[in-house]
Amino acid sequence: MEEPRPRLQKALRILAVLLLIFSILCFVIVAFTFVTSFFIGGQIISDGTGIMRLLMRVNQHGKHAIDSALFGFAWLPGLGAVTVFLVWCIVLLNALRKRKKLGPAYPGARRCRIALCVLAGLTIALPLALWPISAPMVAKSGFFVQPMPTPVPGAVLLCCTLLGVLSARRVKPAEEAAAEDPLVQEPKKTEDEA
Repeated sequence: MEEPRPRLQKALRILAVLLLIFSILCFVIVAFTFVTSFFIGGQIISDGTGIMRLLMRVNQHGKHAIDSALFGFAWLPGLGAVTVFLVWCIVLLNALRKRKKLGPAYPGARRCRIALCVLAGLTIALPLALWPISAPMVAKSGFFVQPMPTPVPGAVLLCCTLLGVLSARRVKPAEEAAAEDPLVQEPKKTEDEA
């Protein structure tokens, strides 16, 4: 049975597609930078401006050279975050597709909600777990330090996920609803049927 398509559900599906496209672009950019940093070779000259400011802080004034592999390690927490965000978008889009085709009480709805909450939590935990690995590598340059990743984007994603899961209307399967509804009763058997 296909669920009616209210405006909110349609808007949510469109938003999920846009988020998926955005997450794919982020993943490609971050993964490309992370992987190519180990194959470029040589040095990257930077004064701590532009994209370097997002990842590293300069300890001393002036331009300094940093090994490209160390620059690649600076992307490690970001790579973990965008990877989890990409998986979160895929799970969300899959859940919305199943909801549209099978209705709100589709099989596995509870597992999808739990998976979305766990993945949203991982967007906070994974960058913080990878930071102790990447920060010492960046510090080997002698001129740069990597600040601790901020958990704000992951916290926003987790709050939105929990809000959506907790505010979702609990829909029971038709059989359970019919069994609990006192107005819906099975017709009594007649003596001829008995």
